[in-house]
Amino acid sequence: MQANLYEYLINNKNYAKIIICEDLNEAKSLSNVALYLGINSFILPDFRAEINDDLRSFSMELFDISKVLSDYYDYQDKKILIIPINTIKKPLPSKDDLKCLKIEFGDRINLNSLAKELLRLNYNLVDMVQSPGEFSIGHEKIDIFSLKYENPIRIVLFDDEVESIKYFDASSGLSYKEECEYCDILPLISYVSEEKYEEIKESILNNDDLNEYESVFYWHLKLSNYLEFSYVCTKEFELGNIISKAKKYSDMVFNPSNDFFKLNSNKKIKLLASNENKFLDYKLGENVEKIISNAVLNIQSDDELILSLNKYYKKEKKYKSSIVLDELIKNDYVVHERYGVGRFLGLELIENEGKKQEFIVIEYQNENKLLLPTSSLYLLDKYISSSIPELDKLGKNTFVKLKEKLKTKLLAIAGAITELAAKRQLIVTKAIKKPLDYEIFKAKAGFVLTSDQEKAVNDIFEEISKCTPMDRLLSADVGFGKTEVAMHAIFACVKNGLNALFFVPTTLLCSQHYKTLKNRLEPFGIQVFRLDRFSNTKKAIMNTKEPKVIIGTHALLSLAIDDVGLIVIDEEHKFGVKQKEKLKDISIKAHQLSMSATPIPRTLNQALSTLKTYSQILTPPNDRLDVRTFVKTYDDALIKEIIARELRRGGQVFYIHNHIASIEHKKRYLEELYPKLRILVLHSKIPANEAEEKLFEYEEKKYDLLLCTSIVESGIDLANANTIIVEKSNHFGIADLHQLRGRVGRSKIQGFCYFLVDNEESVSEDSKKRLLSLASNSYLGSGSTLAQMDLEIRGGGNLLGAEQSGHIEQLGYALYIKMLEAEINRLSKGNITKEIKYEQKLLVNAYISDYLVPNDKLRLSLYRKINECDNLASLSTMQDSFNDRFGKCDSYTRNYFSLMAIKILCIKHGFCEVSNYEQNIKLLKDNDERIILKAPSKSDDDIIDTLLKYLNSL
Repeated sequence: MQANLYEYLINNKNYAKIIICEDLNEAKSLSNVALYLGINSFILPDFRAEINDDLRSFSMELFDISKVLSDYYDYQDKKILIIPINTIKKPLPSKDDLKCLKIEFGDRINLNSLAKELLRLNYNLVDMVQSPGEFSIGHEKIDIFSLKYENPIRIVLFDDEVESIKYFDASSGLSYKEECEYCDILPLISYVSEEKYEEIKESILNNDDLNEYESVFYWHLKLSNYLEFSYVCTKEFELGNIISKAKKYSDMVFNPSNDFFKLNSNKKIKLLASNENKFLDYKLGENVEKIISNAVLNIQSDDELILSLNKYYKKEKKYKSSIVLDELIKNDYVVHERYGVGRFLGLELIENEGKKQEFIVIEYQNENKLLLPTSSLYLLDKYISSSIPELDKLGKNTFVKLKEKLKTKLLAIAGAITELAAKRQLIVTKAIKKPLDYEIFKAKAGFVLTSDQEKAVNDIFEEISKCTPMDRLLSADVGFGKTEVAMHAIFACVKNGLNALFFVPTTLLCSQHYKTLKNRLEPFGIQVFRLDRFSNTKKAIMNTKEPKVIIGTHALLSLAIDDVGLIVIDEEHKFGVKQKEKLKDISIKAHQLSMSATPIPRTLNQALSTLKTYSQILTPPNDRLDVRTFVKTYDDALIKEIIARELRRGGQVFYIHNHIASIEHKKRYLEELYPKLRILVLHSKIPANEAEEKLFEYEEKKYDLLLCTSIVESGIDLANANTIIVEKSNHFGIADLHQLRGRVGRSKIQGFCYFLVDNEESVSEDSKKRLLSLASNSYLGSGSTLAQMDLEIRGGGNLLGAEQSGHIEQLGYALYIKMLEAEINRLSKGNITKEIKYEQKLLVNAYISDYLVPNDKLRLSLYRKINECDNLASLSTMQDSFNDRFGKCDSYTRNYFSLMAIKILCIKHGFCEVSNYEQNIKLLKDNDERIILKAPSKSDDDIIDTLLKYLNSL
């Protein structure tokens, strides 16, 4: 395809300005031809939405269409626009549709009018701006994430006049120093007049299941397919002229080596590289013209080669997930370190002796309430577990006694972890070096490793090259390339004359991994064996003396084999307790790599950092597509269309019906709906052996649809199944839904996920938010947030073992990990984590003003972040960020920051309590030592100043 476009462009001075192609991969390939020829190319995204789809899961495509087309229209030099066929079939905005709203320094602005205009530009009003297409309004300021820029913009007003325009960092909230003279707010697809906006809203309200303007606005804009210039197609798309097949040039596959350049020394070669250093790797003759270019272009003619040493690198977009793990929502369960499990009821401003402070209200048994000062937020964690807890009783020491009882068990667990790590450090094992043909093996993968994969591979090689055995955990979201990373280590191990073992929990996974390893390793002379109940190759393995890799289930545990250099364990938590003990025995003498589909929590990672090394892959493979997620009301016609659409493209479907008693009835119903449908039923009451055999048949495409319970939510990797339907999705937790969605879209094929609800009216607000959060967090990489939540809900069995689940249920995951971390640190590092005991009973007006931050959820989040500051420098940075984001602190908010400074200094100097009565101040230590201070008056300023002056003098 590159050769066709190259020949077309060099032979046509008046070339068509628009190229229509198959998909994004082809678009990227064609753009490199333009780059080499000095033509600026603009690539539109592959917009695959169907008419009336909910557009929230396509928001990034809509952003890119707006930005790319706007840049294209503005660019005045040589250019082409490359559009995938799916996108050109949709209405596209014209230059007039994408006219920007300009805001300049000194302009006079009415905030209400501007907010309405931004809504008509299709921007979304939020509490805090984090992603493109969002805006928020604060006290005399407005934050806007314009689609035109890489960073959001903060516009500060003096009365109604624009006083400053600055970019700011979306993660920290801090503005950059440089001021801008103006900013352009690019519409999302099209600007809509006030009259048209109301008309569309009315139409959506009357006609759509999801009564959300932003979810379907695009379909109501009535744009026409707008093409400013002539266009040509790369294939016959029933649209117009086709680029002719090249007569002189043809595409070629180029694997650079000195032998290649020697064999082609009689041809003129134009060799492209992004920098001079890349040329130094090869012996180049005088026939080679070295060209500095970022293009990836490989074409040939009879007498000329145009080749590139560059590789495709996918620009890794990092979008911030809108789901916050520790965010507290009303009626969430929380666990207080001293009083146990309660229910969070919200924030309440309470006046005591004329002074106001904000408290967190927690409900316990018998509707008893605990008012927790926001300064004591460190005592509170969100209760995360797989079960619904029973509320504790206030006024009893039951929870404190439970904690003390579990401390003994935690000590044993922490002791076992540290003892195993210590044993491994004393063992001498064989070092594994990179073999000579490693780079060839790496190149034969057919794709470029992501930056995270590259780092993981390098870290593994650095560790296995030593004689101390490696114990590393490799975690990544579903389909992010853990197995590929493991294969690099396996390849090196066998090439170093050592055996490698690859443990998997099920025969289905064994079969899948066996095929993958066989395809990659056998061309390099590495024998790959499979050992499970379907393939008893034990005799052949024992008779083969050459180094090899053996992949198998627990059957591998009974294999007596010497010279094991590396053991890879996939999903270790799925092995039984006895199997785990055997795994420990055989793995202690070899390098070990454990693989997990979910990241470990940050706190536990810190605790285990000296015991187990850790690699995490957060970026998806370059050719991976995200899973398009839709929330729909159940409808027979919809079900039929979803199934038909997947079967038309030769794929298979997962259908989740999470009720065993009625699953056969559901099968008959689906067969009536779609008579020729081949349906396989699977659930937990079907014996494991039979279930695995049936899944093999499904993998071999003997069935079209797998009707099952949520039993398939993990451990199933079927590349041909790329549509999943989840019935009654509002009855599932967010982590379960994410895992189910992870069953599809695991290859280069677009995956589709449909979360169905029976009746939108009956779905609770929390369930609706959960489902829509998943829909809007369907982009690649969002899984790292959701997968972490999944691990926390499931209880960390990947690392700690299922036998501890009972302890986690009692304490909640967050507090359990906090206590375990303290024990591991004490045993491994000698660090004793001293429990913070601090109470602040100062009668001053101190709280985050709801005038500056009116949203309760956002205010609570700010309280939490301020409480996390453990030194004055971080508190000062937090206050600067607050002033920048919400406007200058008023007296109440300023006092709150001062109380946090007093808290930091009191803890530093060993004071456990501070209180006052009028102007008399008392500081108390654990040993009952008291310090009495007297302020000039009982005013807030004098109380705070007196305390800070004294504490700073210590």
